Amino acid sequence: MDARPVSIPRRREGTVSSRVRLSTPHITRLRAVEAPAGAVRAWRDENGTEHFSFPQQIWLYPDIRMQATPEYSRAAEVLAVNILAQVLPERDYRVWGGVTSSRAVALARLFFDECLADLPSVAWRIDFDALKEWIAGCEGKRGRK
Repeated sequence: MDARPVSIPRRREGTVSSRVRLSTPHITRLRAVEAPAGAVRAWRDENGTEHFSFPQQIWLYPDIRMQATPEYSRAAEVLAVNILAQVLPERDYRVWGGVTSSRAVALARLFFDECLADLPSVAWRIDFDALKEWIAGCEGKRGRK
């Protein structure tokens, strides 16, 4: 059940985002029995079924469940929005099934490209602090343009 650890990219002022290992891993491998507070997590069971530590609350499309996929897809977009909504408190954007953050929808593709596309296939965790830092870096970059 082990998976290779990876890091969330950290944006630094004046530089292009790059994958750097921070002092503690922010997207890390874990076992299904671990339940860290302040993080989203996912794992595949012995049958290959993907499980998440949080329920899907945002439905962008009818019948599309969130899922980690290696290529950007509707399922990956739904996963990205549901993860980002965990730390973005505003609910200002109506979608097919619910209300979410317009920032979560706007950042979904970039979040997938920089953070979700290379997730370990068996189990992973994204810490809320790292997620907030990534969002702040995106917004700081957008503000400098």
